Amino acid sequence: MKRTMVFLICSVALSFPGVVGAASEPGAARPEPLFPVHQRDKCGYIDRAGKVVIEPRFNYGRRFSDGFAAVQMKKEAGDKWVWGFIDRTGAFVIAPRFEEAGDFSEGLAMVKDGQCGFVNPAGVVVIPPRFSRAESFSEGLAAVEIGDGNEKRWGYVDQGGNLVIAAQFQEAASFHQGLAAVKQGGKYGYINKTGAFVIPPTYAGARDFSEGLAFVIMEGADDPPKAAYLDRSGKTVVELRAYEAGDFREGLAPVNVKFEFGVGKDNLPIVRGSWGYIDTTGKRVIDFQYAEAHAFHDGLAAVNVGSVFQAKWGFIDRTGKMVIKPQFSSIGDFADGLAEVYVGSRTKSQRAGAADFAVMIDLGVPGYVDATGKVIWKPQSR
Repeated sequence: MKRTMVFLICSVALSFPGVVGAASEPGAARPEPLFPVHQRDKCGYIDRAGKVVIEPRFNYGRRFSDGFAAVQMKKEAGDKWVWGFIDRTGAFVIAPRFEEAGDFSEGLAMVKDGQCGFVNPAGVVVIPPRFSRAESFSEGLAAVEIGDGNEKRWGYVDQGGNLVIAAQFQEAASFHQGLAAVKQGGKYGYINKTGAFVIPPTYAGARDFSEGLAFVIMEGADDPPKAAYLDRSGKTVVELRAYEAGDFREGLAPVNVKFEFGVGKDNLPIVRGSWGYIDTTGKRVIDFQYAEAHAFHDGLAAVNVGSVFQAKWGFIDRTGKMVIKPQFSSIGDFADGLAEVYVGSRTKSQRAGAADFAVMIDLGVPGYVDATGKVIWKPQSR
């Protein structure tokens, strides 16, 4: 199944708002990872060597989590698409019947049937659908949205479905390292699991904590904005000027310090950032030179040397050396030894106003490469 994305881009400025599996038994052998692939417009699963383990028969499928994967099928009666869950043999453990389904995390998965609730691996709805939106469980709690219209607010439930942090936030992220980013009164801060603010809501944007640090953007009209990485007490550890930044992973974080805008052939917007990497002291380790950049995973980070809508993605190591040459039109991060990649994506642009562009990207059908760049499953262009 191909993937298509649609963007509305303002040529004057871009807006980047704040961001907002059950543990294995000690010593237990981790099962061989499986990866979703598409063949003849159907989704199946391969192992790390590229061998088909579950024959393609689903419309769409996601990665396995806690031993199960959410897959989409057409309902027997009518044209409605519904979601269920399979095990590692490809057998349905929860029959497809939901409008939407999330990944299993900490023994529960979000499902939507009009409203959002949660099921266990037996398919039992343990938290009845009563939320307009819901995130996966993390550290024992899940962010949920309650209410109607302009009265919608986010709070947190435990695995019994009890609302343990009242629905009071405009936005709410999952808990990471004991804290969650939330938006209240138009600004972002961080709460603990009692719902109390540990870091007051004073920021224009905020990301999750990772490796003990979280990126925040200050209020104000500075260009680039004043930003920082905070520790869990709210203390500023790194001060910087940046439009965007990613999480610290493997000791480094991607940071964007500049934007370039233009209009190219066929009205296609030319958008480039200036991304590089810093360490936890704020020292620049890899020069600011990429149009886009991801955090490190398994020792490698995805970087784009083209532009946002005319991308050429490859992978660098922690020294900045390009170890998989830029050749992909879109890309995912490494996980379990493989990274999802796309080639030959088609991009169309149409002016949507005096200063705006509507951009559609047909990503095509994804494939996978290993850490050496070897193609494990060949991507297909459209």
